Parts: sequence; C-alpha cells; structure tokens
Amino acid sequence: DYALGVIWAIGLGFSIIFWPVPEGDKKPLIMGWLAKCIVMLGFMLYYEYSYDTDSFGYFFASSRSEFLWDGWIFGDGTRNFFQLLCLHSSIFPDSFHWMKVSCALLGFLGVYLCYRAAMRLLMKNDTRVFLVLALYPSNLFWSSIISKDPVTLFFVGLYAFGVACWYSTARLVYLFPAL
Repeated sequence: DYALGVIWAIGLGFSIIFWPVPEGDKKPLIMGWLAKCIVMLGFMLYYEYSYDTDSFGYFFASSRSEFLWDGWIFGDGTRNFFQLLCLHSSIFPDSFHWMKVSCALLGFLGVYLCYRAAMRLLMKNDTRVFLVLALYPSNLFWSSIISKDPVTLFFVGLYAFGVACWYSTARLVYLFPAL
C-alpha cells in the first residue's frame, strides 16, 4: 500500500514538468511537491499511527462501496466528498496511501491556484510567495490528508483564480471556474 503511494507521488511529481504552467513556476512546484511528499509520506505516518482520524473511515467506506453517481447535493459536503472518494476507488488501486496522495494533489493545486490568483491581481510573478503558501505548516499538513480539507482548498483556489482573472481582464469566460 505504502509503495503504491510513493510511486503515485513520484509519478505526479514527474508530471509537473509537463503541466501547462509558466516555465518559471515548475521548479518551485517541484520543490513544493517534494516537501509535501516528505510530510505526507513521512511525518504524517506518526500522526496517523497515533491518532484515529476520519481518513481511515473515509478510505475503508469508499473502497468497500459501489460507486453510484446520483449528483452533487449543495450543502452536503460529506456525502459529495464520499462520492468523490468512491469514484477514486473505482478508478485507481485500492490503496490508502494512493488516495492520500490524490487528495494531497488537490490541496497542492488549490495552493497553486491561490498563488496564481494573487499574482494575477498584483500583476507580477514572485515564486517565493508560492513557496511561503505551499510550505506554511497548516497548508502543508491539513491539505495532505484524506478529508474534505484538500478538496475545499482546491475549489477555493479555483474560485479565487477565476475571479482574479475575470477582474483583471473583464472576460466573462473566467467566471466559469468561479462558478
């Protein structure tokens, strides 16, 4: 299980070189992902061993359930998150650490989208801002766990990016990510 998570994390880290992001962002993204992997697949093991978290319940329930899509229900985040995890379990290997890495990727992308939104509004690029956001302990830890936190952070980042792009360009197409 752990080896699958490590392989998935390495594969996702390698994929960063192909992401459609500014070339200057790729090195900080790789550095940020490496730090996230050290926390998620290293330090977090002690936390998961010491405390009974919701992550285990989410994983076991989603990997033992059949995925039946019946749509999103606004206001029922737990159910929506559970459906997302069931979908993940039906596509990817049945691995706690694989799922944890997938959730961590969403949190990581959320941090990056928040960074890009800020840079869009400030009309400059400073990757040090991304590293500060990505390495901030709360972002680094709580967005690397199987929970609603990384998913929420991703959607907050998507919203912020859409609004920042819309505000800076007045193009309505950028409101779609915000919606």
